[in-house]
Amino acid sequence: MASIHDVARRAKVSIGTVSRVLNESPQVTIETRRNVKRAIRELGYSPNPSARALRSNRTRLIALTIPELTNPYFAAMVEGVQHMLAQADFQLILCAAGNDQRVEPEYLSMLAKHQVDGLIVASRRFAVRNEEQKRLLSLGEKGFPIVSLGQRFEGDPMFFDSITTDTSTGMREAMMHRLEAGHTAIA
Repeated sequence: MASIHDVARRAKVSIGTVSRVLNESPQVTIETRRNVKRAIRELGYSPNPSARALRSNRTRLIALTIPELTNPYFAAMVEGVQHMLAQADFQLILCAAGNDQRVEPEYLSMLAKHQVDGLIVASRRFAVRNEEQKRLLSLGEKGFPIVSLGQRFEGDPMFFDSITTDTSTGMREAMMHRLEAGHTAIA
């Protein structure tokens, strides 16, 4: 497996120049960029994601916790989140609790230790317990980026964002649509 040193030797540039090309720095001439990219292709070089994460302190990993994967609502949510993250060049780590409320706190602790760049928490409405809220708020207070899907938490909203639906308005609009279409027997 080729290293960054091998690429630098092949392209006859410094390791710093190879790094600048990999990080798409504008400080590299077009010709040098071409030479480095050619050397990368010829050698089959691929940057080590762990080494990049250590240097940049960013993993490009986002964790998503969900209560269960078999529920079509959560399965569709996972697909949507994964699609959006891929467009932003992030990878998804999925943590499905299997409806076991003891598992999610373990996930939160593990994820904070393993340095994912952010956390998306999807829960059933009103299913998040106080201790879970406290753990999430504690992570948020430490600057850990968190987005909550489907649940607003008590506490300071500055710590993380929430994405929720307005079920009452949605149901009202659906019923009005059915009534306007002439339907009278609505269960």
